Amino acid sequence: MLATRRGAYSHYIYVEPSGLSIPLTMSVGAHVPVTACSTGFAMLSQHSADELWKIVAPLYPPEGRIGNSVAYPRVAALACEARRNGFSYIEAAQFGTAALAAPLCVSNREMDLSVGVAAPIASMRQHRDSIQKIVVKAAETYRRLDA
Repeated sequence: MLATRRGAYSHYIYVEPSGLSIPLTMSVGAHVPVTACSTGFAMLSQHSADELWKIVAPLYPPEGRIGNSVAYPRVAALACEARRNGFSYIEAAQFGTAALAAPLCVSNREMDLSVGVAAPIASMRQHRDSIQKIVVKAAETYRRLDA
């Protein structure tokens, strides 16, 4: 069971009954903590990308959604897909790191870039095709959720 609690400067996600608490830093410009925490939550969660989006997306303030910054919850969803496809926790975290440099988007043109920044993982595991399938599947989820 998942629950969210709001603090003065942060939101926290509690994963019950484990008692795990994952802070989501809310300060504007805290790109690395927000992305890292989102990715961490995704890796520890057994929830689907749809469920993750519903839980995490409302926690981000409107000012945090400027341009491609809306990618933060998407990074977490992508990490979920990576874990489901057999990648390790560290490899899933690398999805978040790559996406921080080039946030994941849903257009075909930007999809190529997303696959490109994930290439270090693909070359490491020689799973480029798997990476592409994961990115495409995640993009389909994004389109459905953004509709």
